[in-house]
Amino acid sequence: MKWRPDKNQIRWGVTLFVVSVSVLFVYYLLFHGSKLTAGVGGLLHAMMPVLYGIVIAYVLSPVLHFTEKRFFAPHYKKKGIDLHDPANGKAQRHVRRWSILITIVFFLLIVGILLMVIIPQLIKSVQSIVKSFPTYVGNITRMSNTYLADHPDVAATLNSYLGQASAWITDFTNNTVIPQATLILRRLSRSVIGFMAGVFNFIIGIIVAVYLLNGKETFKSQGKKFVYSVFKEKTANELISGARYAHYTFSGFIVGKLVDSLIVGIVCYIGARILKTSYPMLMAVIVGVTNIIPFFGPYIGEILTFLLLFLIHPISALVFFAFLFVLQQFDGNILGPKILGNSTGLSSFWVIFSVLFFGNLFGVVGWILGVPLFAVFYAFIGRLEDRALEKRGLPTETELYGEAAYVEKGRVVPKKDADWDLYHVRHPQSIWKRIFRVRKEVGSRLSGVVHSASAGDRREADGSDVTDDRGIGNGDQSGDS
Repeated sequence: MKWRPDKNQIRWGVTLFVVSVSVLFVYYLLFHGSKLTAGVGGLLHAMMPVLYGIVIAYVLSPVLHFTEKRFFAPHYKKKGIDLHDPANGKAQRHVRRWSILITIVFFLLIVGILLMVIIPQLIKSVQSIVKSFPTYVGNITRMSNTYLADHPDVAATLNSYLGQASAWITDFTNNTVIPQATLILRRLSRSVIGFMAGVFNFIIGIIVAVYLLNGKETFKSQGKKFVYSVFKEKTANELISGARYAHYTFSGFIVGKLVDSLIVGIVCYIGARILKTSYPMLMAVIVGVTNIIPFFGPYIGEILTFLLLFLIHPISALVFFAFLFVLQQFDGNILGPKILGNSTGLSSFWVIFSVLFFGNLFGVVGWILGVPLFAVFYAFIGRLEDRALEKRGLPTETELYGEAAYVEKGRVVPKKDADWDLYHVRHPQSIWKRIFRVRKEVGSRLSGVVHSASAGDRREADGSDVTDDRGIGNGDQSGDS
């Protein structure tokens, strides 16, 4: 007779296999994590052109959709051709090819304009700064000398500190600066090679993006088909729903943040020109690019531009800093919420947390993508939490748990209706009263002990019997005890 395992045996076998694989993976991760990291890094490096293509296709997908819907669909509709009808496959392919061509040309045109307008201005600004740097240093030196001449006590103190620091500066230069300079030159050469590799990956990424845009409906259909073939119906629906939410969060945040930063950069450039600030294009690029980083980006842009302008003209730096402060307040309170809305659903604390956490893991990319990534994770945990509460018959509204004392028989009991003798619901005394009460009680006990000891010493000195805590003399052993 042929043996066939039942469902429980299969379930236990699969569970044992998954647990064993998980234990081996954790063991390998703990003791051979560097090899795993190197392998993942090599795989990502090899797949970098594909990743570039995915990002480009994802960013250009709304442009493609807009081109097809606004330009080609009305034209074919007048001819009586419905582009959504599968029977009109030839027309659909024709529209898709022309839409991809228009989208890619538009993308390259935008990139080319940015490079032709911004890059020469940036190069010119950097060259001017490098050329004028000795003058800026001379201005700072003259200001410092004037201040020290008017304050001889500060000059004497500074000279004493400089005399003590001269030996340290020499040692620091020989042991740190020179080796680091060599290391920087090596990294600079690697950066040039990396830049050339990035240009190559960008070109290949555009080609990959063309194929992805051309077959995006097919890829979407294949992905859904795979999910429904592997998971149960409810689980598959939840996974696809999560993917839709991730797409909504990413697209809304990234596109909105880019538009917001572009507007901030343009307004900053106009303001810099009106205020006659030095290097307005460079200032606008710094402010616009750093504004992409949530929360910390505006502060980084303000500090960088202020330090750069302070070397040139301190008063102008202060004026421009005040202008940036007003601009960032306008962006944070009016423009940003108007464009982005509450696209992530995260509070300010979680925004700061996600920027710091993912920034530490992935650098600048983590600063930019950390907020939408954490928003997706936050929503996923919230959905699991709501499903678990629904299974237990408990409400899912977060506000109900703020004043909850405890949960009893599937009902959230608020503090006003709670039994104060259960689960420490009764209102305790304030922490200050408890602290001072404890100190008072401790002091009373200590004074009582000291008083008892003093009384005992006096009784021993008088030759009287010493009583215990019950008031019975140690020498009294009568039957009444």
